[in-house]
This record gives sequence, structure tokens and C-alpha cells, in this order.
Amino acid sequence: MNPVHHLSDELLTAFAAGLLAEPLVLLAETHLALCGPCRARERDLRAIGGAVLERAAAESVGTDLRGRVLAALDAADGAPARPCAREAGAGGDVPRPLARYVGARFDQLKWRSRGPVSEIRLMPEQEGWVTRLLKIRPGATMPDHTHEGLEATVVIRGAFSDCTGRYGPGDVALVHGDLDHSPVAEEDEVCICLAVTDAPLRLTGSFGRFLNPFVRL
Repeated sequence: MNPVHHLSDELLTAFAAGLLAEPLVLLAETHLALCGPCRARERDLRAIGGAVLERAAAESVGTDLRGRVLAALDAADGAPARPCAREAGAGGDVPRPLARYVGARFDQLKWRSRGPVSEIRLMPEQEGWVTRLLKIRPGATMPDHTHEGLEATVVIRGAFSDCTGRYGPGDVALVHGDLDHSPVAEEDEVCICLAVTDAPLRLTGSFGRFLNPFVRL
């Protein structure tokens, strides 16, 4: 597996610094599980960040630091526990980071069918984000759509193509703004992707525009 399309420098740097929201963390971790070169880049970024911190001048802290740290720990105790791995890597075909959320095997998941595309929604508690595991039938064409924000997709199995290129296992597709596209899955295999958006998609074309008031993707 040799991914061609990688995480952007901006996303990878933010991931290494711990600055991404959980949906994008999952997307980045899934790509890193499939891409050796990006794992090496991420290690280098962490090493650079550590060196910068070591050279930074020490700063005094306020007398309320202990109270703020304890309050943050109390808040963390009340947060939902992160899903644990279920047989991740034990004969499964789901990348280990994603297996923490859905289990180890794609064929054991309960997909929700939407015509040629089936989906599983993840992290419903993450306000402002939609995180979906998508299974696209071989040869199927996604509806023409554009974006009101970011759409980040990592391919796990199979491949799809659109006006920006071909995306196979491990590849990341990053779409911003008003790009209008219609991804098409390749004929020989089901395409399974993890997709993260921070704003609704908007259907285009005459029929799609008619459906927009009724469908929010």
C-alpha cells in the first residue's frame, strides 16, 4: 500500500501538536495507520516540537494553577470514555484507530443503506461535525455536490475518482469551499471510506437543488 494523497502539512502539524477536534484526530490516525511516510513525518514534527519546548524559557505560573488543573481533571472524569479496541488487529480488517469505534471487521457492522451508499455515523456527540463510515457499491456514482466547509475523506478499501484525481487505500481527499464534484467508485471492489465534514454538503444539479430543502448530508 503506497498512498499518493497525504494529510496536508497544516493538518499533520496540528495533529502532532494535539490541536485537532476528535473527528479529525480519528481521520488522521486512520491515515497514519495506512501510511508509513506520514508516520515518519509525524514523528519528526513531534521531535521538533519537543526541542522547541526544551529551549523555551520557563515562565512563572499563577497561584491558582493547582485549582485549575484539578478542575480540568474533574471535568475529564465526567466526559464519555473513549471506545476501547475490540479485537483490533486480531484477524480484523479495520484499521486499529477506527476499530476503537466500530470493532475489528467490516462484515460484522450494521450499515444503514442509502441506495448505492451505506453508512455508519460516528461521534454524534461532536457538535458541528459529521463523521461517517461510508461503503460505496462498486461502480456507483455519488450525487453531484459541493461543500459549505471542509470535507476530509480517507480511503480504507477500494478506490474512487473525481475531478481532482484517483484515491486508493490510505489516500486522503481534502475538499474545501465550493468545489463541485461527483465521486465514482471503481468497478472491481466495494469502496470503504471514513469521511469527516464540518458543515453540510449541498446537492447540485437540477434534481439535487430540488432535494436540498429536504436532505442534509
